[in-house]
Amino acid sequence: MSASVGGRGTATSSPVDDRRREILARLDQDGRLEVGVLAADLGVTEETIRRDLRVLELDGRLRRAHGGAVRVDLDPGQDSGASGALAARALTLVDPGSAVFLGAGSACEALAGASRRPPGPSS
Repeated sequence: MSASVGGRGTATSSPVDDRRREILARLDQDGRLEVGVLAADLGVTEETIRRDLRVLELDGRLRRAHGGAVRVDLDPGQDSGASGALAARALTLVDPGSAVFLGAGSACEALAGASRRPPGPSS
């Protein structure tokens, strides 16, 4: 008699493992995930997704960000997309020593990262 499919000790994966693999696959494809969208798409609660993201972050697989997660290889100060370009332009409009309030999002993360850099030589 053979072992039952899905029983303990078999090679099948759990729904949790499957869901986390799907989260990572989507993250690889999109670069950023939103908790609400994932919960709706995967048919689970937002708290379940948040728990998955915490575990995956502790494993070094992603970085949680406001409302979701981003790939760990995305350096906010080195964003290669529109956020990086927007941050670079916005930084030229901020006087040295000024206080700036930043919200959430990739552009704000990129601006925060860029503002930590020492100013370049004057032209």
